[in-house]
Amino acid sequence: MLEVNLLGPFLLRPELGRLMLAAGSGSMVNVASVAGLLGVADRSAYQASKYGLIGLTRTLAAEWGGRGVRVNAVCRG
Repeated sequence: MLEVNLLGPFLLRPELGRLMLAAGSGSMVNVASVAGLLGVADRSAYQASKYGLIGLTRTLAAEWGGRGVRVNAVCRG
């Protein structure tokens, strides 16, 4: 679960960032979940992966936002 939900976007980050930052524009949209914002019983691996993805999204938005690249998460619930 961590590999798909968090490691995948994390490993794609350098290449996507390189391309979009060189172009001076772009958008990365991560599919997160309200489980990454709230406590949900018996879903610790899922919740940890989505919480991490939200943190990654916020960090990349702070790093790339001033350079023309938007980074957002959709928190379905």
